Amino acid sequence: MKVTDKVLAEMCEACYGDAPVSYEDVRAVERVVDPGESLACDVYRVDDATAVVAFRGTCNAQNAVADADTRLSATPYGGRAHTGFLRSWTALRDGVEEAVGDSSTLYLTGHSLGGALATLATLHFASLQADQEPEAPVVGAEPARAPRRTCRCVTFGAPRVLGPVSSRKFDRAMERGGHTHTRFEAAADLVPRLPTRWRYRHVGKRVAVLPLSARSLLAAVRSCLGDPRSAAETAAETLRRGHCMTAYLRAVEALS
Repeated sequence: MKVTDKVLAEMCEACYGDAPVSYEDVRAVERVVDPGESLACDVYRVDDATAVVAFRGTCNAQNAVADADTRLSATPYGGRAHTGFLRSWTALRDGVEEAVGDSSTLYLTGHSLGGALATLATLHFASLQADQEPEAPVVGAEPARAPRRTCRCVTFGAPRVLGPVSSRKFDRAMERGGHTHTRFEAAADLVPRLPTRWRYRHVGKRVAVLPLSARSLLAAVRSCLGDPRSAAETAAETLRRGHCMTAYLRAVEALS
């Protein structure tokens, strides 16, 4: 099975449902939840060497509380990160590590809050490898405890997660390990613009999708000149549609 951006988007959308999406040539699928059962991710074992972890986005009050905790806290990887996202990743980390086993290729993906968790999971696995591998071989040195892995992170409508130091740590770990990070962002989606840029940094390569058309902008202007309440409702609906995973899936399908 070829793991494409479209497949990853399908898996992200399926995270919000009762069960993971089914693929004939995927060896096994497992849903991992945290002890409080407010967080979840689906782990697909594509084959002996490849695993995909798709993290679910915000879907309950506990997730919303985590989203709102925008304090910066120290990470085990150096620098600081969004406290709510870091706690959420920590709650899922052991289950994810057990589910992926010794897979040598990891795809980490997620939408919204799930994208933030995918970013932290990528930092975790990339840092394990980078921290245990010296710049040059050392004669007589013990082998690294962590399996050698290649991480491919793809996120959809993800917020900023890392502080300036952590973002630099992320970039170094990605470059050194040959990992990649791609983030899809829609023009009408406000979530990727949060939290504020002066405290947080985005990482990875940005792919812009779903640009605002001249027709939609004209409709918004006309609405604002009319009923203010109607304008607010139109704006809210535009933002909701811009952030929903279904819209991202359709955008990725159009790019395929």
